[in-house]
Amino acid sequence: MMRLFDKLALLLPLVCVPMLAAGHHSNAEWDPSVKLEFEGEVVNVTWRNPHVRFTVSVRDDTGEEAAWNLNGNAVSHLIRQGVDEAPIEVGDVIRFIGSPSTRRANNMNVDSILVPGNREVMLRHVDRHWPQAELLGNGKGDSWGQEENANAEPNGFFTVWRSVRGSGGQDPLSLTPDAETIEARWDVADNWVVRCEPRGMPATMGGPYPREFIQEDDRIIFKNEEFDAVRVFHMSDDIDPETQPATPMGFSVGRWEGEHTLVVETSRVSFSWYNTTGVPQTEDVSMVERFTLSDDELRLHHEITVTDPVTFTTPARRTSEWVAVPGIEVRPYEIDCAFNPWIPAG
Repeated sequence: MMRLFDKLALLLPLVCVPMLAAGHHSNAEWDPSVKLEFEGEVVNVTWRNPHVRFTVSVRDDTGEEAAWNLNGNAVSHLIRQGVDEAPIEVGDVIRFIGSPSTRRANNMNVDSILVPGNREVMLRHVDRHWPQAELLGNGKGDSWGQEENANAEPNGFFTVWRSVRGSGGQDPLSLTPDAETIEARWDVADNWVVRCEPRGMPATMGGPYPREFIQEDDRIIFKNEEFDAVRVFHMSDDIDPETQPATPMGFSVGRWEGEHTLVVETSRVSFSWYNTTGVPQTEDVSMVERFTLSDDELRLHHEITVTDPVTFTTPARRTSEWVAVPGIEVRPYEIDCAFNPWIPAG
């Protein structure tokens, strides 16, 4: 039987591409040191998760028109900053500013837009660009949850959490030669993230979306708003994981260590990627997570160790810090990838 690595090697393009910064595709290919500002007419709008996406026709000084594909923040974040619906529609003339793609012409990660009625909508957590305009929403971008955390009351594990931006980190990865080959062939412009495919383990544990633990009999349900992800932690060992089918989320068994630490062991994972920058993983992968609650029950330390002998010469470990935001609801994700100009043609 052909191993997963062999299949991946056949599927990936046989040319090497430079590796760009780690992270979601919305951050991977843009040049934040460059800011471009244009005006144009809106010709297409998708105001849905995972990112608002729209196309604007821009006329240059010579009268030539060019279509710009624009990428904004997630609707989930925009709703939490008070922008409940799309402030633009086809035919509107808008101004926009953002960072261009380093790989594709006329593609931009948008910071802010100026819409009809002299109103500014901030699509990123940045400084205002048109301070004389009326601000739609509170301009917090994806930094939501700060006020809720300041007023949070202790509720143990079973509340809503969000990760702290910039917290924790990834220990240096030690890849096998086969994994290095797969990573080197990764194309940041043509991959599962750009194709709007849901994350499996462990990638689903990252991101700035709200997540929640729910006690349900002898199971703990873990929900992450992004892609409506759901994991089940079986809190008894009466099921042999080897009898379970492999799935992108895998099969997880949990146990308590004292009152403040939840340990979760996951196997039977069929998701093919360790991260969003081309490090693969195989079905030989296993994971151990430790969720450690702070004494005041308002912070949670998350540590995950991933073992895959086909991918890593030593286990991969990464950490993050979460804060309680009980005033926030885990909302339906309501994804729409039908109009996605970032999917390569062909």
